[in-house]
Amino acid sequence: MSERHIRTATIHALAAMLLTAVISVAQTAQPSSVPAYLDPSQPVSVRVDDLVSKMTLEEKGHRYALKVEYVRGGLGTKLVWLNVISDPIAEAVAAAKQADVVVAVVGITSKLEGEEMKVDVPGFKGGDRTSLDLPKDEEDLLEALKGGAGKPFIVVLMNGSVLSVNWASEHADAILDAWYSGEEGGTAIAQTLAGVNNPAGRLPVTFYKSVEQLPAFEDYSMKNRTYRYFEGQPLYAFGYGLSYSKFEYSNLKLSTTNLKQAIPLMWKRM
Repeated sequence: MSERHIRTATIHALAAMLLTAVISVAQTAQPSSVPAYLDPSQPVSVRVDDLVSKMTLEEKGHRYALKVEYVRGGLGTKLVWLNVISDPIAEAVAAAKQADVVVAVVGITSKLEGEEMKVDVPGFKGGDRTSLDLPKDEEDLLEALKGGAGKPFIVVLMNGSVLSVNWASEHADAILDAWYSGEEGGTAIAQTLAGVNNPAGRLPVTFYKSVEQLPAFEDYSMKNRTYRYFEGQPLYAFGYGLSYSKFEYSNLKLSTTNLKQAIPLMWKRM
């Protein structure tokens, strides 16, 4: 995740509280003038950037005095530490060159997609999604890792809804969708990639190539939606999934051609 996305996900959440909470670093405080982040005439982006600059400590191994002045109100205040990387893609490519296999974990989070959320970044609006693509910074990261490392390339997706991973579908050696996999997700992902278990998952939704394949959001009809009514060519169809084995079904016979309620349907190989 880029520095810009870090700011969007954390610092921009504090922008609405700039009038009720003041956080400053004592060494950089200038009492003789009003800092930009406290100046209501300045654009929000300028005020946030100024606040971020004052919260960034350039040297490690030193004690820094922090002064926090808080006025009751707002949604709450958090003091967090972020490891800001000046060029995250270059650093990732350098690390990938030293590896035997590149495993790129990308996707979205529940802090981006949800209901009635104060999120307004490209591809998202208020918790809704305006694009099915990965965030652009992550697409750029994947392309850089594939082209710069020259190693076997695996993409692991973290998501709670469909992603149009067209580039990854064409260039990655393997794609594993882990969804929001929970506490033991890391163990399951590692075991699957290492071949300890044989993946047999099937997609529970249709993965479209882009949002343009879907009707308008305000259109509540089922026409051209889901695996039952979609008439186009999806990126991955409902039920799609691979395993480490190859198999096929043939010469199957159903127990009946007319199925009644509560009567199970059986099949057997002839």
